Amino acid sequence: MIYKKEMVYNELLRRISAGEYLAQSYLDEQAIAAELSTSRTPIREAFMELAKEGYIEIIPKRGIIVLPFSYQDAADIFEARSLIEPWLIMTYGPEIPREDLEAEYSLIRQEIAAYPDRRDRPGVSIFHHPHSLFAKHCTNQLILSILRNMEKQCRRTPNERPILKAFRDEPDRQDLIRSHEVFVDLMLEGRFEDAAAEMKRHIAIGRDEYMEYWFGI
Repeated sequence: MIYKKEMVYNELLRRISAGEYLAQSYLDEQAIAAELSTSRTPIREAFMELAKEGYIEIIPKRGIIVLPFSYQDAADIFEARSLIEPWLIMTYGPEIPREDLEAEYSLIRQEIAAYPDRRDRPGVSIFHHPHSLFAKHCTNQLILSILRNMEKQCRRTPNERPILKAFRDEPDRQDLIRSHEVFVDLMLEGRFEDAAAEMKRHIAIGRDEYMEYWFGI
């Protein structure tokens, strides 16, 4: 079976994200091509894309090395989110039709009722509702590209992680979930500055949960 670039890219990204390719390890282009029963061209094309996104580094005359995903990498991503997502609310929030906000609010209420004690792995939810509502109305493709890559990076299994810890205290978990309801409700009231502040607080709660789960900090 001949793999296209997208299929090769997705498989290599999956392996890096799952920690199957360890940080600082070298990738063998020829061996991967043989394993995936494809030519080396789509492998090279996938490597170029992964290098642009910060997963690997192509070092001339040395090879392709997997870059680490560290505590500082995750901290930087959450800091960037705390700047970008409140800005999205302030910039695009007033343009979102009220019916879209009301529909989102209804979805959030249903989710709270259906999954009061849900235990997913913590991560980022930039393109999950209600965060996706702001991305949907953002017309800046560069910003959207940055957000997409940050979300993919935070799906990685950190190479330096300890044994995974349990979630934080239940009140904190509930606060994180219900914060969605709060900032959408504030937007319905036209209080976009307050909604942006609530989004910043929401991201801080998510950051603490993520760091404790993956890094034990």
